[in-house]
Amino acid sequence: MFNLLRYPIFLSLLGSFFISSGMVLQHIFPYSPSIGWITGFICFLSASYFATKNKKN
Repeated sequence: MFNLLRYPIFLSLLGSFFISSGMVLQHIFPYSPSIGWITGFICFLSASYFATKNKKN
């Protein structure tokens, strides 16, 4: 049970990192904001999945 508590926190921080990195690198790589937002969204979706899975247990 305690292992599932770490996943939403880690994935939320990782999603924020991807979004921030994509916005910082927008002048270097042309598609980095899109890639950052998409990977951040995937991280936030999986974080919410693990959070709801933790509530059910």
